[in-house]
Amino acid sequence: MIDIDGDDTFPLIHANIDFRQDIKWHSKIVLQSLIKILLIYIFGLFMKLSQLHQGQKATIHGFCELSKDVRKKLMVMGLLPNTPVTLIRRAPMGDPLQVEVRGVSLAVRANIADSIVVEAN
Repeated sequence: MIDIDGDDTFPLIHANIDFRQDIKWHSKIVLQSLIKILLIYIFGLFMKLSQLHQGQKATIHGFCELSKDVRKKLMVMGLLPNTPVTLIRRAPMGDPLQVEVRGVSLAVRANIADSIVVEAN
């Protein structure tokens, strides 16, 4: 490594980069996800989108165990937290699910619907 300022420290240390904010933000997101999972499985307050009955309405609360790309794609389609959603119907073999969000009908795979946390209305 090139010694820029006369000592053996890493040059990025001298830049005004504070990684503590990123760590706090990431920790907060992980904690929120864990709390949601606990509420789902222990207390039964929340359920998965795939557990709704035909015609049942719910409010989206978040996503569990989905990659960043899949979450982004769902959000672009309108599946955002605090958004009302209605399960219209299931395909004959159970996959995909037809849901209505903001007046738009969408088809969602069952494995993705298993990762969408909702609160039934």
